[in-house]
Amino acid sequence: MKSTSKTKYDENVLNWEELRNIGITRQFLEKDGNLKLLLNGEETKPIKVNVTIMAKPQEVEATLRLVEEEKTIFLEVNGSSGNFA
Repeated sequence: MKSTSKTKYDENVLNWEELRNIGITRQFLEKDGNLKLLLNGEETKPIKVNVTIMAKPQEVEATLRLVEEEKTIFLEVNGSSGNFA
């Protein structure tokens, strides 16, 4: 999906409800320039995300990137660190 702005993707490809579930809002991404990186198909800077690992809520650092495969766009989350105690 192409954007009419100067980014590779339109922000409507993002599922904002799902992103809120892991602690990410549009304003949060915009604040550090990560939204523009993401919408250009680039990897974001490391950010804190909330995930559940082994039935235990965790906060981990991860980078995000939009990836397109066979005309389907999905959000790739790459974890970089975390305390899994």
